[in-house]
Amino acid sequence: MTNFNRARRKYRPRKIRLLLIAESPPSSGGFFYFPMTIGKDHLFRETMKALDLWPKNEPMRKAVDKRPMLLRFQSMGLYLLDTCDFPVDKLRPMKRRKSVLQQIPRLVNDVIEADPLHIFVLKSSIFNPVIIALRDSGLS
Repeated sequence: MTNFNRARRKYRPRKIRLLLIAESPPSSGGFFYFPMTIGKDHLFRETMKALDLWPKNEPMRKAVDKRPMLLRFQSMGLYLLDTCDFPVDKLRPMKRRKSVLQQIPRLVNDVIEADPLHIFVLKSSIFNPVIIALRDSGLS
């Protein structure tokens, strides 16, 4: 199990109300489920702002303890999975797309196991292949 998956599993809700699907962990190291910010945790900050969990007018900086917000995120029945279980953001476009397509079967299995009430795909570039694969697997 990767460090990404270990960190993610700590905050898995018993019942997932809304599953967010992202593209991949970032190459920067600012993974959504890591306990401290590195100053580049933009997906985390913007998600928490949308949920009104990020402190008002608080800029992104290093060493913010994310654990209290992650616990609230978990308690709300929210969970985030990545389509790829390794960073693809620095790959060339064709390699990036190929990596996403190769990882979709694993993602589908993870989504089936998660059994969420609702699914929200966060990135337009992965939306169609992810939705098609989920529908083909019987998820709607």
